[in-house]
Amino acid sequence: MGRMEPSTSLDLEFAITQARIGFAAIGEDLVVRERRGALADWLPEPGRPCAESGLLFAMESALQDLRVDDAPPLILPSIGLANVGRVNVSVAWNPATRRFVVVAAPDEGTEQLDRLLFQQRRERQLLQQQAAAAADRLRVSSTLYRDIVESTDDAVLRLAPDLTLTFVSGPAAALIDAGAEAAIGQSACAVLPLPLSDNPWRMDMCAGGPASFEQPVRRGDGATRWLWWNVRWLGDEGDLREFQAVGRDVTEVRRIRAELARANEEAKFAALARERLRIAHDLHDTFINSLVTTLARLSLLRRAAPEGALKAELSEAEADARSGLRAAREAVGAIRSEFEVPEALAPLIEAAADALRPKMRVTLDLDPDLTGLTPTQATAIARVAREALRNVERHSGARAVAVSLRRAENEIVLRIEDDGIGFAPDPGPSGHYGIVGMREQAKFAGGALTIGAARGGGARLTLVMPSL
Repeated sequence: MGRMEPSTSLDLEFAITQARIGFAAIGEDLVVRERRGALADWLPEPGRPCAESGLLFAMESALQDLRVDDAPPLILPSIGLANVGRVNVSVAWNPATRRFVVVAAPDEGTEQLDRLLFQQRRERQLLQQQAAAAADRLRVSSTLYRDIVESTDDAVLRLAPDLTLTFVSGPAAALIDAGAEAAIGQSACAVLPLPLSDNPWRMDMCAGGPASFEQPVRRGDGATRWLWWNVRWLGDEGDLREFQAVGRDVTEVRRIRAELARANEEAKFAALARERLRIAHDLHDTFINSLVTTLARLSLLRRAAPEGALKAELSEAEADARSGLRAAREAVGAIRSEFEVPEALAPLIEAAADALRPKMRVTLDLDPDLTGLTPTQATAIARVAREALRNVERHSGARAVAVSLRRAENEIVLRIEDDGIGFAPDPGPSGHYGIVGMREQAKFAGGALTIGAARGGGARLTLVMPSL
């Protein structure tokens, strides 16, 4: 690179004495030839093999690979040094001097990332505690329900072949909220009414063996109870030709099932938090550390370079590296908020749709009742809606878009329809979420996503999500 000017040498010496940079040289035989600065004290003393350092132990092959033409520098993980703090280390081969050059610089980005990772660990602990609390509540509820069942007699019904009641036990009369004597001779379909298409009380219900089913019953006080029935045909067991139905109140069981589903969703959310931590650690330990090291080297080279085009190029490269480092740190922060549960779906979707109003006509139809969704489901709906509206803005050429989010019985249905150029297959990864990603989000949350042509042209997206 030529002889350095005296001022440059003084600047380099100042950086070394101020622990802003550490420098070392290693010969072809992997023996340390020179070591300067506190940031290089982790290396053995000159004259000793470099492999005696814990950081370069068993790295002989990796160092020799640097001697290949155009081989990139070897970037090592940051290490902590007493009285100095954490440093980043890079090793390169200088063919002019036939020595390995080692540069160490302070790791200035670790403290900020460590704070972020600490916050994420706290968040993970809170999610795990919430999941454990939900599991504890579930165990208590299960124990309480078991005690109730064990202390209560089963409900028993007998039915003639035409499904008229011939016997009603006391517990059965209490469950169906009808007097035992008054119920005798009535049809099971009258005493236990259900919609005709869904009524399980049929004369062929035991054609394939004993039948089991659950049934809602509305009591006189307006409360709905769920009954589980096990029905057998007794005609093959002697002269008695009747159905026997043994029933049990499973209202509490269904409530526990719903709590279990919610506990499973909380466990899924805790797993997502753990995965988010892993990604943040990976970014910190690889990409961001490499950027910090590169930035330090560029800064050193810029200061050492003579005035002119090279110094200007190095200044521009240093600015680009700083910009990339900021973007990487913002990406780590985005990982944290990526899976945050939306507090309200309607305002999020309304805001995404309003962003399109300067460019096209927007029609919104948002149901005020969007309860019963798990955190994963709410997050999936919000993300699919935002990505779909971005696609309408960027690719459809539409003049109008209609957004509907409505409840339909036990489902929440998102529908987005535009009058643009119509549906085209997903072009593949392009740095955006994409149709494939939307389908994966819908499937992971238990929903179904369909995309096709709208009536009169344009495209229509429909996401159906079950709700509790």
